[in-house]
Amino acid sequence: MSSRALALLAAHAGRPSAAPGDRLAVQPDHVLLDDVAAHEMQRRHHNLDRSRTRVARGRRCRLVDTGALDATTRRKLLKYTRDKGIDEPGQALDPARRGWPGTVATEEGWVGSGDVVVGATPDVGGVGGLGALALRAGPDELAALLAEPALAIHAPQVLRAAVHGRLPRWLGAVDLALHLAEQLGESARGAVLELEGDAVTGLSVDARIALCEALARSGLVSLVAPDEATRVWLAARRAGDPEDLPGGPGQPAPDAEQPLALELKGRRLGLRAQHEGRLLDPAAKDGPRVDEVVLSGALDDLRQAGWALSERRLQPGLRLHLVPASRRTLQHALDEGLVSAFVRAGAVLHAPATVLPPPARGETRLTTRPTAATDLLANPAVAVASAVCGRLVDPESMRREQRPVASLS
Repeated sequence: MSSRALALLAAHAGRPSAAPGDRLAVQPDHVLLDDVAAHEMQRRHHNLDRSRTRVARGRRCRLVDTGALDATTRRKLLKYTRDKGIDEPGQALDPARRGWPGTVATEEGWVGSGDVVVGATPDVGGVGGLGALALRAGPDELAALLAEPALAIHAPQVLRAAVHGRLPRWLGAVDLALHLAEQLGESARGAVLELEGDAVTGLSVDARIALCEALARSGLVSLVAPDEATRVWLAARRAGDPEDLPGGPGQPAPDAEQPLALELKGRRLGLRAQHEGRLLDPAAKDGPRVDEVVLSGALDDLRQAGWALSERRLQPGLRLHLVPASRRTLQHALDEGLVSAFVRAGAVLHAPATVLPPPARGETRLTTRPTAATDLLANPAVAVASAVCGRLVDPESMRREQRPVASLS
């Protein structure tokens, strides 16, 4: 068998092969940062006394705006990017590309399936759905990358998981990621998880990206080998470079000879939600009360939530916040009428990638992207169903309890 992760690392380190534990100097194709991480990188770079050093190997950083910086700090950061030659001219913190760096990078076609990407936030892990490898780096490592062409790492262990079966209705990337994290446990920490099997290859490319992103938020690095679906997806967004095509180089991976086989049968996977490290069942009766719901994500997430909502209104007094993952996601959601459906139901629309403050004391927040330690984490369909009923509930139970209401013209 072969390890795509080790092959990518070896190729980007200028070596014919690599084995787990090898010390490598990896030259990444892209560094994807949000404005907060970029500001911290700037501060650390100044402390390292490298203020006169330009970015090595040209412009490899992509700085994505999330609206988290005040006007003065943002202006200083933009001047810094111009002085150091970071990002494409005029593209740093572009308001038209506001969002999470990983989502914006895949939507805009910045990343190909043969790339190694460095990032500071979990959403960058979504590039694994294209077959790329995402590496997390801290502020000091990012600051060093401004002066050095390579990132020094130890090659990770590789685990292969073959997932077979069919996801039941209403289950998506979040549920599958929670299931995999539960099944693999601590054995996958620090390793790269290479996903295969019909349950994974049968997913759309957008769903694969969402799966790898959800795993990254659980602390697991993952990737899915590219195939014809990936090639078509990339061809619609960027020029098809040779490394973007399926069937890339592989090499023996002694620690990943036999993939772990996981079967999805019927509702064995079940609907999942996570709270303080515990898995909850939204299909159970008398689920915990929910006071606030944050629906944030890419277009597929909003579509899944829209199907679950289906002309229903929110529980009186409950707050539903709609946070698109990117500006492009918002544009498509507007075109498809998803935003108007959520607003009619009572949702509040926020700018892409907005980070909301923690919930009030004593209140329970259900979210599709965790922002606080006390948040309940669930997939978009469960989040919207719970917003309608006011408690953690699965979409089928919600549909039995709540009838659709007449659409407002």
